[in-house]
Amino acid sequence: RLWANSNRGIFVMEANDLEQFARGESEELPCRLVTNVEAGNHWAAKGVDGRLYFSSMEGVVGIASQKLPPVPAPPIARVMWVKNNNRKLAQTNNITLPLGERNFSIGFTAPALHNTGQVRFKYKMGRGAADWQDAGTRREAFFTHLPHGNYSFEVIASGASGMWASTGDSIKISVPGYFYEQVWFKALVVIVLIGFPYLLYRIRTEMKLAHLHEIEQESERRFTAEKSLRNMGRRLINAQEDERRRIAGELHDDVNQQLAVIAMELDLMESGRSRAPADLALSVQKLAGDIHHISHSLHPSRIGQMGLVKSLAALCQEMDLDSSREITFEADVGLQNIPAPVALCLYRISQESLHNAIKYSNSLKIRVTIGIRDQDYVLSVGDDGVGFDTHDVGGIGLGLTSMNERVGSFGGHFHIQSEPGQGTIITATVPINEETFE
Repeated sequence: RLWANSNRGIFVMEANDLEQFARGESEELPCRLVTNVEAGNHWAAKGVDGRLYFSSMEGVVGIASQKLPPVPAPPIARVMWVKNNNRKLAQTNNITLPLGERNFSIGFTAPALHNTGQVRFKYKMGRGAADWQDAGTRREAFFTHLPHGNYSFEVIASGASGMWASTGDSIKISVPGYFYEQVWFKALVVIVLIGFPYLLYRIRTEMKLAHLHEIEQESERRFTAEKSLRNMGRRLINAQEDERRRIAGELHDDVNQQLAVIAMELDLMESGRSRAPADLALSVQKLAGDIHHISHSLHPSRIGQMGLVKSLAALCQEMDLDSSREITFEADVGLQNIPAPVALCLYRISQESLHNAIKYSNSLKIRVTIGIRDQDYVLSVGDDGVGFDTHDVGGIGLGLTSMNERVGSFGGHFHIQSEPGQGTIITATVPINEETFE
C-alpha cells in the first residue's frame, strides 16, 4: 500500500492498482479516503503498535492500517430530468427535442448514505466514442448548439473513497435537423451542383446538333430549290420555244396560206377572172379573226376592256363552241374591281385548266366558278373526266407547275383534287390584299 497525506485528507492506494496504472492498463488510479482531516505538514510515522501516525491541522491522527473498514461501493448515478427552455421533457430513455431546439440541460444524482457532499460525477455525450467530462460535485450538464443527430448521454459517480462506479445511467437524445441539414438534401445539392452543369452541357450540345441539323436541312432545301429552279428554267425555255413553234406554225400554216390565197384572188381580179368581192371579203375577215385569236392567246387584252368575269364567260363560251364538252361558268354577283395582275393570273389559270381538261380528261362537262370566300378570290375549274394520280403529275407537263408558280407569286394557294376515274378539281386561292399586288 501507498499512503498519502494531503489537504483533502489521508488516502491509501493498493500496490496492484499502482502497478496497473504504471503499465498503462488503467486510466485511473483508485484512491481510498481514510479520513478527510486536512494535513498540517507532510510527516508521518509508524508506531510500535503498528499504527500509522499523520500530522494534521487538528493534531496527530492515528490509523490502524490493519483494521481498515471495507471500501464502500461507489454510488450509482441516475439521470433525473432533461430540460429545454426551463421546461422538463418527458422522462424516457429516448428523448427527441423539438425541431430547432439545440440548447438543453440534463440533471442527474447518485444516492449515498453518508458523505453526500463528496459524491463526484463525470459524463460523456457523443455519437460514438467520447471523452469523459469531469463535472465535480455539480449535478447538471449543459449543452448548447449541438448539431442535429442522435446522441448517447452517460453519467457515472464516485463516493468519498474516490472509487468510480463501473456503471451508471444513460439516455438517448435525438436532435432533429431542418431539411437542409439532412443527408438526402446534401446529396441532392451535390447531385444538382454536379448534374446541372452537365445538363447545361447536354442541352447546349443538343441545341448545337439541332442547329447543325437545321443547317443541313436548309442546305438540302436550297440545293433542291436551286435544282428545281434550274429545271424550271429549262422547262420554261422549252415552253417558250414550243410556244414560238406553235405561233410560227399557225402563222405559216394558217395566216400565210390565207395571205397567199388572197394574193392569188387579187391577181385574178386584175385579170378579170376573180370571184365576187364578197368572197374576198370573207377571206380577209377570216384572216383578221385568226390574227386576233393569235394575238389574244399572247395577251388577253379584253380583260382590261371587259373585266375578268366577262372575259372568263367569253373564254368558256368560245371553248364550248370549239370543243364537244359542255362548259358552264358561274360567278358571284357583284364581283368586280379585281386588280389587273390578279385578273390576269386567274384568267391564265382558267385558260390552262380548260386546255388540260379538254385535252386530257375525256370529260363531258366542265364547270368554272369564281367568287370570294373568307377574304380570298377563289377560282375553281372542275371536270367529270378520267382524273389522275396527284402524286404523279410528271407527265402532265409544265402547265400545273406554271399555275402553282403564278398563284404563289401572290401569296395564294394552288390545290389539285383528283383520283383516277373521279374527275379533277383545280382550285386557285389569292388573298384580297392590296399589299400583295404592289
